[in-house]
Amino acid sequence: MNTKNYSVRIFDAVAQVILVVTNIRLTGRQGSEPSLDYSIYNEKDVGGLMLGGPVFFLGVEAGKVTAMKIVPGNPMRVRVDIEVAKSVPINTGSYASLAFQGITGVAVIKLNADPGVHEQIEVSEDSPYPVIKARDTGFSALLDMAPAIVERLDSVLLGINQILGQENRDL
Repeated sequence: MNTKNYSVRIFDAVAQVILVVTNIRLTGRQGSEPSLDYSIYNEKDVGGLMLGGPVFFLGVEAGKVTAMKIVPGNPMRVRVDIEVAKSVPINTGSYASLAFQGITGVAVIKLNADPGVHEQIEVSEDSPYPVIKARDTGFSALLDMAPAIVERLDSVLLGINQILGQENRDL
């Protein structure tokens, strides 16, 4: 063989090694790790969530969004299917919430868990996969509580107005 063939083979081998190393560094994964599929049912808008979007468990990237579908017969309910690394401890104490990253409005799924020991999630008849409960957290939960907070604040202000009313000032 001539040296030209060796040069091509060496270049090809180096290019393949660079490709593999770059892939590992960009994805943070080495090869394909085993994963499990789960479903999350949302009663709210999932705007900003994209197929292939990240799923985080306690802040660590653990999977991705694989499908989003409106539930037949219930247009206000969306099923989001996710794929999560098998090593992530998902159980009946786990819950999912929708969170937004930065100022771009890109949504991600955040998984968290209640403390304590919990059982494994079973597959329900509504979904082909085990279902993780959806729960509002953070700013989203605060916005959902806003009407109740305003109502309580209104009743407190009404009470203050009665205490500081003209009749009581005249005493």
